[in-house]
Amino acid sequence: MQSKRCRALRRRGALLILALCATAAAAPADGNDDPRRRPRGPEETREPAPPPRFRVLIDAGLGAATTTGSWFESYTSGLSWQLGARLAGNRNTTMGLRYRRQHLGLALSSAGSGSDRIEEYFFILGLTAAPRSKRAPQINAHFGIGAIHSVLVGLSDPGDPPTLPAIVSQEDRLALRTGAGLILPLSEHFGFEIESNLRITGRGATDPLDPSSSATGALFGIALRVVWML
Repeated sequence: MQSKRCRALRRRGALLILALCATAAAAPADGNDDPRRRPRGPEETREPAPPPRFRVLIDAGLGAATTTGSWFESYTSGLSWQLGARLAGNRNTTMGLRYRRQHLGLALSSAGSGSDRIEEYFFILGLTAAPRSKRAPQINAHFGIGAIHSVLVGLSDPGDPPTLPAIVSQEDRLALRTGAGLILPLSEHFGFEIESNLRITGRGATDPLDPSSSATGALFGIALRVVWML
């Protein structure tokens, strides 16, 4: 009888020991294994990056440019108007199209005067420094490739009677563009952009008698545009 009781007590003791061991194995040794109590690492404490300030940006504005180089010899500076659209690739990259139109005066002592209407078409890729706040200024830079369409109009000798402006010549030239700007937001969707830019163009064999001849030119410009951010 006593041996049965002893066996029953030993069985209960063994079950109790097994239950205690299972409980100890399931419970964490300290609070560090609990995800709610474990200290967060640098990756876990870092705040998620904000989305891009805009997905689509449309702009329109005015600018001015001056010329340099043999291609633009005897040209004067002039005002321009311009349009553009950009798409955000991610927080720091953009791509877009830009159109710009400008009239440049042309003063030649021997051939009178006229003007050159310049139209520019560029595809641009940009980099932006996305700020944490939507009201903070945003710095951006871009590089692009495109074409400059030049229309020479109204060229006449000083001694001739006045005539209606006429197209004298037209020409298309490949060009490169680079620039940097600053977007100043007024609200979540509207703001201003100030930009400085440089366009470089030219071609070779400008003199039929000299195959090695070439002409290059550059336009330095500034622009103030209104931007609409979507």
